[in-house]
Amino acid sequence: MPSERWNQLQRARSLVELGRCAEARDVLTPFVAAEPDDADALRLLARAHLGLDDGIRALQAAHASLMVEPNDAQGHVLASGAYADLGRTVEAIESAQRSVDADPEAWWTWTTFARALARDPLQRTDAWLAAMAAVKRGPREPTVHRTIGDVASDLGWTEKARVAYEVALSLDPTDGAALNNLARLQMTQRDSAAAATGFMSAMAADPHEEAPAINLLGMAHGLVRRALTIALLSAFIVGWTFQAEVPLDLGAWPGPFRLFLGLGIAATMIGLSVTGWRAVPEDVQQAWRAAAAVDPVLRRGVRAAAVATGCVVIAAIAPVLPALICLGLAAVVSGAALLAGLVARPPLD
Repeated sequence: MPSERWNQLQRARSLVELGRCAEARDVLTPFVAAEPDDADALRLLARAHLGLDDGIRALQAAHASLMVEPNDAQGHVLASGAYADLGRTVEAIESAQRSVDADPEAWWTWTTFARALARDPLQRTDAWLAAMAAVKRGPREPTVHRTIGDVASDLGWTEKARVAYEVALSLDPTDGAALNNLARLQMTQRDSAAAATGFMSAMAADPHEEAPAINLLGMAHGLVRRALTIALLSAFIVGWTFQAEVPLDLGAWPGPFRLFLGLGIAATMIGLSVTGWRAVPEDVQQAWRAAAAVDPVLRRGVRAAAVATGCVVIAAIAPVLPALICLGLAAVVSGAALLAGLVARPPLD
């Protein structure tokens, strides 16, 4: 019959694997206080703290487990992850190297080593070699191929990265990290629809992971910034057409140069916006609408882009005085929104 210790550790392990790390921590903390030399519990506690982005406590738990079992590869892996979370790259690499020394035939020690090395731009070639060592030991492991993709992406090898992520997903279609990282790669290649779909799939695969939601929001901010930039440039171009109407008569209707060029620009702006929006899947549109409802910078950016675009359209067909007012308003609104969006831009994760 399983012991009480076994039952508690199994419960904690299940909670960690489900991403319910706060609950796992609450189960393990009193257990470890009563059993401070239980290396299994200490390693689980370190995993829980890592899942909560608490690098300091994760490092303390990992080191405590290594005090009990100094040559345990998993303890060194956890220490490496904690050091990485704390931005201490040198120690992360050293701990990962110790994990490889402790178990050189385990694929997961080599993936840890590859990830630690990849944090140092000067050692990314070595990270690639470590990732190749991992795939020799775990050719059917999704995490191995995801690591290869991450290292290849860091090296700028986009095609190798894409293939590696696709292999990882063929082995495990629910690998949220691989879905997220492939979507990031697609975004850098201007495949917005595929990237947005990928982020949504990653969110569905791992609801506890925040990175896909952050990246999807970052994508929305990027598209709004692009619309604002186009509106600002269009305002300057339409303003340039006034040189054909010098000397200016403030009540005069637009000449053919401003009319045709301005309407062409306006039609292009609206056409790109409509086409781009329709290319986005419906579920992504809904997610962005929900984000705009709670993100004031994004909401103001969308409104500013609509106002600036409308002002440019009016400037193309209005008499000189209202056209100049509209162009000034378009430039001010789009410029201010761009500055606000750049300051508040969410980073990709």
